Amino acid sequence: MSAYDPLTPLGGAQTTGPDDARQKMSTSRRPGANFTSRHGRPASRTTTVVDQSEHHLLGVRSLSIDEVTVLTVHGEIDALTAPLLAEAITRALSGPSTALIVDLSELDFLASAGMTVLLHGNRCAAGASKRFGVVAEGPVTGRLMKLLGLDTELSIFESLDAAIDVLR
Repeated sequence: MSAYDPLTPLGGAQTTGPDDARQKMSTSRRPGANFTSRHGRPASRTTTVVDQSEHHLLGVRSLSIDEVTVLTVHGEIDALTAPLLAEAITRALSGPSTALIVDLSELDFLASAGMTVLLHGNRCAAGASKRFGVVAEGPVTGRLMKLLGLDTELSIFESLDAAIDVLR
């Protein structure tokens, strides 16, 4: 019987640290796969992929649905990746859409740096006379944001369809 090593994952697979495990986890997913079928977009809506950016911990896909830009975010938002989200929000707000929705339903982790970016994005959207909403469901995003009182500052929705219906 071998000694227990807390740094060795069960099954004996060797990694050099937590970043390796995160990278393997985040690169094993296909970002944004099945967006259309998962959210059941009606045929009358126009959906166009505008932009897609990838980082080994964060992916952001920008879609235009009618007059609304949707940023679908997956992976982790922390101090390292928050500037990437901020850049995507800034780009989206400079476009012709009338509203911006940041969809966090595929997010695995949300740190305070990400929440700060969302609050700043909301203020920038208001300054540009655009509507801003966040799709946040579950314990990783929605529960945490409501617990911290961000639902008093941000329009938080439980589904993308609900956000589109209100912000369109």
